[in-house]
Amino acid sequence: MLNRYFETAEQLWADSSVIKTEYTGDEILGVFASALDAVQIAHALRVALGRMLETYDLGVGIGVHTGPVIEGLMGGADVKAYRFVGDTVNTARRICSAAKRGEVLLADATFRQAREVVRVGAPVEVVMKGKAEPSQVRPLIEFLPPRPIPAATGPHDLTPSHNAPTSDD
Repeated sequence: MLNRYFETAEQLWADSSVIKTEYTGDEILGVFASALDAVQIAHALRVALGRMLETYDLGVGIGVHTGPVIEGLMGGADVKAYRFVGDTVNTARRICSAAKRGEVLLADATFRQAREVVRVGAPVEVVMKGKAEPSQVRPLIEFLPPRPIPAATGPHDLTPSHNAPTSDD
């Protein structure tokens, strides 16, 4: 069952911006170049792994956090592995631990980057080991498909992105 669980997850992120994954027991850590990819994959994992695990009366809880990480070859003289560590990784794991069965929790930093493509529930405060203040997370309700960018049919369709003078001024 565990191999099928990992294989299902690997198929879901195969075409994403995933940089690295690590397995610890039944936990999966994924590091993504894009918060949007991370949220989209988290949603897909919730659906696919949730469906698979319910036949065993098990579930999946997912936490997504966004921020800087420390990466590199770590270990002792004889055993080294390329790892990602730091507060962002620790916070993601703690958010994951707070997620209930079938739940994806988004850290506030992740929500801010993905707000255009997600529908979320009300913010919830989570008390985390090593943090002086509770952290705000939002349960992911739905990942929305990105809106298509309309094709421009001529210069009159273009809108300046700032208040710079144009040739018509």
